[in-house]
Amino acid sequence: MIYLKKSYLLFIIILLFTLVGCNGDEESSKVESSEVKEVYYGNPFEAIDDGLGYIELDKEIYDNTDTIKVNVFNAKSSDYVAIYDLTSEPDNGVPYKKIKVSNNTTLEFDISSMGLEANDYVACLYANKTWYLYDRVEFQVDDNDATDYKVNGAKIERLEVDGKITTALTIFPSSAKELTYTAYWAKDGKRLSDYTDLARVVKGNSMNDIVITFNENLFMPNEANQIEIAVTEGKSTSFYLNVKDSFKLKQSVYKYNFQVLTDIHANPDYGFWSSHFYNALLDIKCLSGNTSGIFTCGDNTDMGSTSHYQHFNSIVDSVFNKNAPNIYYTVGNHDYMYYKEDVGGFDAAISYFTKTTKMPNHYYSVEVEGHKCIFLSSDVQNVQGTMEEKQLNWFKNELASLNKDEFAFVFVHQPFSNTTSGTLEGQDWAGLHNVSEEIKNVLKDYPNVVVFTGHTHYSLESRKTTNFGYGSNANYVNNASIAYLVDDKYDYTVGGQCNFVEVYEDYILIKGRDLYEGKWVSNAMFVCYLY
Repeated sequence: MIYLKKSYLLFIIILLFTLVGCNGDEESSKVESSEVKEVYYGNPFEAIDDGLGYIELDKEIYDNTDTIKVNVFNAKSSDYVAIYDLTSEPDNGVPYKKIKVSNNTTLEFDISSMGLEANDYVACLYANKTWYLYDRVEFQVDDNDATDYKVNGAKIERLEVDGKITTALTIFPSSAKELTYTAYWAKDGKRLSDYTDLARVVKGNSMNDIVITFNENLFMPNEANQIEIAVTEGKSTSFYLNVKDSFKLKQSVYKYNFQVLTDIHANPDYGFWSSHFYNALLDIKCLSGNTSGIFTCGDNTDMGSTSHYQHFNSIVDSVFNKNAPNIYYTVGNHDYMYYKEDVGGFDAAISYFTKTTKMPNHYYSVEVEGHKCIFLSSDVQNVQGTMEEKQLNWFKNELASLNKDEFAFVFVHQPFSNTTSGTLEGQDWAGLHNVSEEIKNVLKDYPNVVVFTGHTHYSLESRKTTNFGYGSNANYVNNASIAYLVDDKYDYTVGGQCNFVEVYEDYILIKGRDLYEGKWVSNAMFVCYLY
């Protein structure tokens, strides 16, 4: 089983897919559902003209003797355009070349003089002094191999594994050569530009099929009707797998949307992390001006200090100009562990948290758009968190007051054991151990509760980033991190991610957002049904 990992991370697989044969035209009779209807989206995320700079490249694929022409729009004279490895970018690498933007013009980068070999690269437009990344465009440099390694075919199918609904993409290679296969959502032979790649796998030395199994409950973007499978090497033409749309999500009435951000670690000494937070807020402003709120899952600051909260608020103000949407805060261990500006340890840190954020307590509940939102916290100053009996009983009472036929949302920093990424066997990022099993047992009676967690920094593309209950348990969602990310091997990866959530009458859609690419994370878009 191959779980996807890529350095950059949007929209996504259909939960109920047609089984498509190697030619992409055959639909399997195995996939049937009486509940599936044509989906209707209320399109709550509409981009607005924010006046920010952006860039366009003259090509997607270049020869090693070409000149890259980058057209720059709306940029400031202090901004820069630079060429990086795909896995580097401004906060984690040295550019091959950067050019300061003197005016809105066309900048030229000579590939041979930069010494670019055949590989994937990215052009970035950013503010040099802050590293805020305004736009990025990926491109390839060809290796002059004239071979067409186009795959022989592919199929996509819906699977049930241990009672969970998942999706598998099978690729049939045409060569045993070591090649890089990348899958994208597409429509009518054109790649969707608003989404990251769906899968990227390096495979060689055999003609064996490539099987990619995705996390559960992924769905296909409404505008897609194909999966493009491209081979990086050679003069390879893409293969387009037709995916019939007869198994899209059932129609439902759109209600509202909100965003979940975690592990922001606001710290004026770490400009890279700050830029990720800036980009997250900018995406919210540009895509969701009608948001019902921004919800955090803790580690809002790096040290819980006055200067760090001031830095947090300064970034919010710089994006929203003091017209920010409501922000609801969860307490994380970094918000209470390292408080140095007063004596008193945990109590002093929490007192400062409530004073600064204007939250009523370190654990509390509010009602947003008719749905209850519950915020939990540690009661003790330690990394993994400890919940005392008073809060535990309060939480049980809050749950008991819920209408079980409606969604409710729980926000907590430390995730419970064996629920999502970072808490599985062999991983060590679960918390609240003294109440973890008791809380999970209580939550089994609330199948429409969705628990959003942070702390682990595991990317949205990591294994088990969601854990849905299918009517017999609560639902658990990992929210990655704004500051920095790790993969399944706990290796650092560049960038930040968060979740955009749409609430409908019959389900919620959880859409991963990549803050570097400014795109939806194709293999981190999930549907959670109301039971």
